[in-house]
Amino acid sequence: MLSVFAIIFAGDPVAAAAEVSRVLTTDGRLVLSSWPQTGAMVRMAGLAMNTIRQATGAPAPPAMLSWHIAEDLTKLLAPHGFQVKLEEHSLAVTAPSARQYLDKEFGNHPLAVAGLPILEKLGQAETLRARALELLEDANEDPHAFRITNPYVVAIARR
Repeated sequence: MLSVFAIIFAGDPVAAAAEVSRVLTTDGRLVLSSWPQTGAMVRMAGLAMNTIRQATGAPAPPAMLSWHIAEDLTKLLAPHGFQVKLEEHSLAVTAPSARQYLDKEFGNHPLAVAGLPILEKLGQAETLRARALELLEDANEDPHAFRITNPYVVAIARR
């Protein structure tokens, strides 16, 4: 049986680990993916989140578990009898141009769909767009189109 849920977004990773341990069969495994907090895409998402957070007066989010670091995952899951193995991968994000990628992302990403109307009312949306586009263009790996390679980690935990 396959169960899918977004453990990396759990507000309480310790409680989430305990629940995974409770419901996972003894021969089951936990597989998750996580983006290391590096690179242009992470910087762009952070820029957008911080801009929207500041504009709305929302508090800073709590520190998150480093789901991409074997030592942190082992510390979280070992008390439940899990051994953790990490595999490093990369994913290339491409588009005809950085602007076209940004337009699509800002038109579809849930954070942008929810946050841009707020920023537009405050006159801050175009500043965010310009800063995000500059960030993407600076990190672009393709002189004739748009390409950014993002690292990600797949963690596999077994008992």
